[in-house]
Amino acid sequence: SSTGGTSSYGQPVSFSATVSGSDGGGTVAFYADPSPTPIPGCSAIPLVAGVATTPNISNFAVDVHSISATYSGDADSMSSSGSLAGGQTVNPANQTISFGSLANQTYGVAPYSISATASSGFTVSFAVVSGPATILGSTVTITGAGAVSIQASQAGNSNYNAAPSVT
Repeated sequence: SSTGGTSSYGQPVSFSATVSGSDGGGTVAFYADPSPTPIPGCSAIPLVAGVATTPNISNFAVDVHSISATYSGDADSMSSSGSLAGGQTVNPANQTISFGSLANQTYGVAPYSISATASSGFTVSFAVVSGPATILGSTVTITGAGAVSIQASQAGNSNYNAAPSVT
């Protein structure tokens, strides 16, 4: 038998396989998807009290991955294999944006840069939500008197959900 389930991109997961009837000898190799090569670091996991458990694995892409385990056998037990029912589902990870308060500026100030970071490491985009200003990339130009509101956003990709926008 094996254990697995659902995780988010980048989240560490591990798998366990229970081998019944073994005297503790032999090893278990774990495979993902239809690959003839074991998951890196999971090619010969020894049994401890009849259970082989992988180290944490965090490099699965977003998808449903079939997971299988193959027991090598020992002097008293034949080799065998099994698979994780339903596989390992890896969902996109959430991300956040860090965008601090902006200092007050006055009309006539030279264009200035702003910055924000996304927990994914991706580039953050900016937009003027309201007020007399323009923005090009991360450079703000005040175009008149009045309050300006700027929004930071990050759209995500196949591995990360869009971050909640910050204003």
